[in-house]
Amino acid sequence: MNFKINEGLENKQRKDHTINEAEETVFDLYMFLLGNFIIIIFGVWFHKKFYNIIPNEIFKLSIALVVVMPIILYSYYIFHEIESVREHKSYKVLLEESEAEIKAEEKTSSIIPVILFGVGIIYGNIEKLTKNKDIIKTAAPFLIFSLLFGTVIPNMVSYLILDHHDLHRVLLASDVNFFAISISFGLMITSLLIPFLIHY
Repeated sequence: MNFKINEGLENKQRKDHTINEAEETVFDLYMFLLGNFIIIIFGVWFHKKFYNIIPNEIFKLSIALVVVMPIILYSYYIFHEIESVREHKSYKVLLEESEAEIKAEEKTSSIIPVILFGVGIIYGNIEKLTKNKDIIKTAAPFLIFSLLFGTVIPNMVSYLILDHHDLHRVLLASDVNFFAISISFGLMITSLLIPFLIHY
């Protein structure tokens, strides 16, 4: 009797940990649409909200780096995931790869605050030397939202995974972290170029 119960549990576990290629592809495409929708909505809101303080010479570059670049990077990332499923990788392998990606994203998110802190100090010194108060005023929204998307959101999402054996939860966290960090990098790169574009 116990043998039959154990065998039934093992069969259920095997079934639960089988990759359904069609289902996983639909999930990835759903995340593709959701992620790109969030990137676009944030980009439109951000550039409308701060239209008055973003100089014309920075505006187009900002759209390219904060909206277009994250869409390209995230699209490549999602289609890489779809390709991984089509390679018939096992549930365990996909789970391990996704966990490794989350850890890499966590390392990246831990570096972002240090960079932004250093940028803030440098911009303060540049303002003192040039007596131009527009640098920090222009860079502040980029720096603040870079911190939000690069550190706060990835850490919160990673904390909320809860079940690290559920592939969909781990993939969802990895996807959200990736597009959040992509937006963060776009914001950060733009902020780094601000002094050069304003003064040179």
